[in-house]
Amino acid sequence: MKKLNAFLVVFLFSLFFAFGAKAQSSTSYTVGKWNVNVEVPGGAKQMIMKVEEKDGKLSGGILDTSTGEMKAPFTKVEQDGEVVTVYFMMSAHNVYMTMEKKDDSNFTGSMLDMFECQGVRVAEAK
Repeated sequence: MKKLNAFLVVFLFSLFFAFGAKAQSSTSYTVGKWNVNVEVPGGAKQMIMKVEEKDGKLSGGILDTSTGEMKAPFTKVEQDGEVVTVYFMMSAHNVYMTMEKKDDSNFTGSMLDMFECQGVRVAEAK
């Protein structure tokens, strides 16, 4: 009987720690502010993107480079492993951009599967 009780206690503690560890993990490496460079015909375009996590879901949008205010909020965000795809409206067009983790401070990807893009994390002041 003592062995059964000891087994149950160990089993319950292992479940507790297993579920506790998963609950604290972040949804995505992309959370934060990013300087994004998109290579388009005629030259590179710069933009600032902010990704937030609310209630376990990613949200955010493209910020105005001069004011820092939200210019184009994300309409949808999809995550498949370490590839995140964000959808937003820009100049009355549905646009999507994929981001693939390069390292903790950089990503590579594409916009509309046509234009290469790179992102560098903006260091936030603490």
